[in-house]
This record gives sequence, C-alpha cells and structure tokens, in this order.
Amino acid sequence: MSANSREKPIFQKNLDIKSCGICYTSKSKIVAAVNHPYEAPEKGFEDVLLNGTDESALRRYADSVVTDGEWPRHLTEKTPSDTMSLEDLKNALRDYLRWAKGAGNSADLLGQCTKDEMPEFIVGTLKSIQSIVEAECVFEDDGESKDGYRDSSEDSEEPKVNTEQEEEYRNV
Repeated sequence: MSANSREKPIFQKNLDIKSCGICYTSKSKIVAAVNHPYEAPEKGFEDVLLNGTDESALRRYADSVVTDGEWPRHLTEKTPSDTMSLEDLKNALRDYLRWAKGAGNSADLLGQCTKDEMPEFIVGTLKSIQSIVEAECVFEDDGESKDGYRDSSEDSEEPKVNTEQEEEYRNV
C-alpha cells in the first residue's frame, strides 16, 4: 500500500451510495468524500454535546453518573455537584466523556434528554439525514416501500421498521 492510498478517504461519492459525514471544519477531507457533509459548530464531539445540551439535562446526567457510582476515581477532584458552576460541570463532563469515549456514554447523555434539551446541531443533522433517506425510498400506495420498509413519516417519531422482520418477530 502506497503512502498516497492511505490518504484517500474511506467513503467516496462515486461509489453509488449516499454517504453522510460530520466534520469540524469545511477544509476536512470528509467534505470532499461524502455526499452530505455536516460541519459541526464546535471542534470535538464532546464540545458539540456539552455546549449545545440544556443545563438541566447536563446536571441530571452528571447526577445519575455520580449516583450510580460510575464516576471514575481519577476524576474524583472534578466530581459533579449541585453547587458546581456550569463551566466547571462542562469541564468535568468533557473529561469524563473523553475518558469514556466509545463506551456509549455520550449516547446515554443524549438518551436522557428531551428533544428540546438536545443540541440543535444534532437534532437538525438527524432530521436532514432522515429526509435524505426517506427521499431515496419509493413508497407504494399501501405505505410500504419497494425495500420492505413502512413509511413512518406520519408516525409519531418512530423509526422505520422492516415489515418482513416485524412479522417474523411476531411469529416467534
């Protein structure tokens, strides 16, 4: 493998697949490599989360991590408390999320948020990706697409469900 081949983006627009990517600068190789690039307002996913999430959600999440005994010992000096300033709380959570990267903790933070408490960038990006995916599906009159998925656009925020798999699970 040549040095140049390692520099090529993994996803390329000419692969006949729709690809989306999030980057932190418009100069990123991701912008050139995907069909739908999204430029984050912050550099680093933790900062996107912490600076865009409502304070009450951050405090609720931090409290649950501490109460559940999940706060790591090496961050004891930064253990969140009710009296901690918002800036100190964000700094503590940033260190925690970076330490726990890949363990699903960022998803846990988002999962306990209401839609209104989530970062606008994440909500907007997800809506945009949903519209891209739905535009690719061709729906028949009965609400099913040619790929076996039911149109959920009229449903209350439910994800698309493969109707064949749904039926198979019911029969188990």
